[in-house]
Amino acid sequence: EILVKVHATTVGYGDIIARNFRAISPREFNMPMPLWLPTRLAFGVRKPRNQILGASFAGEVETVGQDVTQFKAGDPVFGYLGAKMGANAEYLCVPQTGTVTIKPANMTWEEAAAVPVGGTESLYFLRKAAIRPGERVLEVGCGSGVLCRLVAPGLLPGGEMVGVDVAPDMIAAAQKLAGAQAGVRFEVSAGEALPSRDETFDAAFGARLLLHVKDPVGVVVEMARVVKPGGKIFLLEHVRINEPEIVGKVMDLLDPLAVRLMGPHINRRTEENVRRAGLVVERVEPLASLDLVKLIVARPGESPLPPAVHSNVHSGTRSGGDP
Repeated sequence: EILVKVHATTVGYGDIIARNFRAISPREFNMPMPLWLPTRLAFGVRKPRNQILGASFAGEVETVGQDVTQFKAGDPVFGYLGAKMGANAEYLCVPQTGTVTIKPANMTWEEAAAVPVGGTESLYFLRKAAIRPGERVLEVGCGSGVLCRLVAPGLLPGGEMVGVDVAPDMIAAAQKLAGAQAGVRFEVSAGEALPSRDETFDAAFGARLLLHVKDPVGVVVEMARVVKPGGKIFLLEHVRINEPEIVGKVMDLLDPLAVRLMGPHINRRTEENVRRAGLVVERVEPLASLDLVKLIVARPGESPLPPAVHSNVHSGTRSGGDP
């Protein structure tokens, strides 16, 4: 292990939940409702189970264990402790094989401490998408634009990262945080009616997107419309659990309650909906136990989409509510 003297650490959404979970209602919880109770049990029912919170850190190596070969005293490092937390401290011990690495010289301690959560998610998408400088990439449901801001430098020179979100306040926050950053811009738009021309982007992303919209098929249709032939669509989504089937049936029964209490759906059959939208699913990667979270990679189909789907989406007449 290495002993790190912490110079900067973070207070994130997970820390806020862990500190006072009893005040977090199911509607305020930003994950599927079935996870609310086990998460509360894990974090602590009446008070935080873990008394030292904080997931990310940046600091200086104070000393190293006798078997450590990758670091030495005095090294500037930053890293991520994940759900076990413990980074809000003056000192912490980290395995040399853990999520920790040397801090770049051109980053402040504060900048380095803020990188791991959004940075690891962005790096994941960058590697999966294999995007290159000069390409144009879209994120639907970009929120405050964390992914957009971190992906944009990989598209320069000549490329552009565009984020859209239906909430004007989120777009305002994204624009404020991006400042004068090159290669990134944001627009207010619903996923069912994107403001871009056909075949504009080389790739499109959506993370935890389709569980929030009324018409998931319509959103995927629009994403396919604005992606170039041969381009890819990446969807990182919470989905309905199909095995064991009894769990899926329970999710179906609880979905109306989940929507009423929380907003997001919990039983979306996203892989099926992607195919209904006329896309070709290239691969599906389960990322959580019971396949609750999946990465779905798809591309626009070679045959045109049904005319009814096109007209309904663009006229806004779809009834929505598809599972």
